[in-house]
Amino acid sequence: GSFADCDGVSFSPISLGNLLEKSALLTAVPDVNGTLVKCADDETALATIQAGGSYFRRKSDTDTDSSALYSISVTAKEGMTDSEGILILNEDYYISFFTEADNNQPMRNITVSCPARLGDDGMTPSRLNNGKSEQSNVHMILGNLYDQSFTFETIGDEVIDENNNTITANMNAVVSLKPGNADDVKAYLTYKSIHLYHGFIIEAARTDEDGMQKGIRGAPYVSGEYIVGDTSQTVSFHNTDSVIIVNGNGTIDIKQYLINSNSVTISCSGLRIAYTDDTGIIEQFPERKSESSDFGVVYSASSNLAYVADNIEHSNITAVPAAADGKNYYRSNISTVSLIYNIPYDSPNEMVNFGINGREVNGEVTAIGYYNTMNVPEQDFSNAAQVKFVLNLYRKNTDGTYNYVDIDEYLREVTLDGQSCSLVSVSGANAYEHIFDIDELIFEAGTFEVKSAFSVITGDEFELSGKTYANYKVQLTAQLLDNYGDPISGTECSDHIIYTNAKIYTNLIVAG
Repeated sequence: GSFADCDGVSFSPISLGNLLEKSALLTAVPDVNGTLVKCADDETALATIQAGGSYFRRKSDTDTDSSALYSISVTAKEGMTDSEGILILNEDYYISFFTEADNNQPMRNITVSCPARLGDDGMTPSRLNNGKSEQSNVHMILGNLYDQSFTFETIGDEVIDENNNTITANMNAVVSLKPGNADDVKAYLTYKSIHLYHGFIIEAARTDEDGMQKGIRGAPYVSGEYIVGDTSQTVSFHNTDSVIIVNGNGTIDIKQYLINSNSVTISCSGLRIAYTDDTGIIEQFPERKSESSDFGVVYSASSNLAYVADNIEHSNITAVPAAADGKNYYRSNISTVSLIYNIPYDSPNEMVNFGINGREVNGEVTAIGYYNTMNVPEQDFSNAAQVKFVLNLYRKNTDGTYNYVDIDEYLREVTLDGQSCSLVSVSGANAYEHIFDIDELIFEAGTFEVKSAFSVITGDEFELSGKTYANYKVQLTAQLLDNYGDPISGTECSDHIIYTNAKIYTNLIVAG
């Protein structure tokens, strides 16, 4: 017969060029000794190969311009050569058979016979790849052979944060042989070549401002007990796949339970899916910024059977719960960044307070900020184009609280990495701001470094303006911005230094 796809389009072999592109990169290279010429628009029917979006034909006697000649460079893709460096080209074909369901015949035993050779008449000789020289027979058992009932639920607070980072799942499935042909199925299950494996498949659907995307993210740690009948296996692994497969490592063959008693109960209660760090939580769960938001992650699961353990994830012998889980998990605001802002000292992590004496002339004060972005999700960091730094000032009151004050009335000659800052209004008071392109800053081990410098107004100038001697807090805030200058969520953080502005007589007082 003739091969055609589900739309009735007949099969046709692909070109050598297209086959090559599966294994290698094809590049057209100008070559005065080349044997190819780029096809004109009306010459594509003469083409012998396509590379880089252009078609090329063999040169003819009339192609005398050597500058218009090309050769094709073939560079094998990684893993596409054998031990001797020879490029491997594979072209595989499969035949699929579909049979309509028939309730009058719930199970069919079909034998497919095929000679060792498929025929040599008018074509390249083809051989059945079964390693045998004689005719091959393949037996297939077709039918709807099993019943499954399955329940799935998750337990826990829907708000995910550092203190509540674990989803607990309960799953229970009962697998049984369908009545009517159970004895026939048991007879086939007794064959040593036939095995039957089970697995729970857990998926996650995340809805955020970009819409809905499926996939387990954040490499959660999965742990629990997978129980088949009277056999239990401990589950314990970091999940890096797009789904979570719970199957006791695929080693439990359930067919003997069905042979013995027609059914088996399979469960996994209290399965823990733990997101053990902030990065994992942020990758999996979207943040809700309003009560009306429906952003979140919905978990779903299926109970799958397969005759090969590796096929469990994609098996069509599957059952889903009659009712959806109903939980929608989301995160509270979790910062993915940190900032250390301090006066240079023996340790960059040690807080240093310093004094400003109103009786003396005070020089420049230098402090350094270390803005750590190592835990920012890769997708967010790839969108980062700038880093915004803001300097605010707070004055301490007698009751220990701090008030926000205009920074330009207390500090002068303020710079960040030697760059003058712009005066901006933040929360009703003046602050200094400067925005850097990310390549303008020192960046090592995921950390941006910025140096601030300023001098403190004190003494007569300070007093005549009605200012108060007190402790002052200089706060540095950092945040990543995207190409449009918009803030990237979860990347804002702050730290501060404190100075004391006081009037101190430092000379020795001699008693009279």
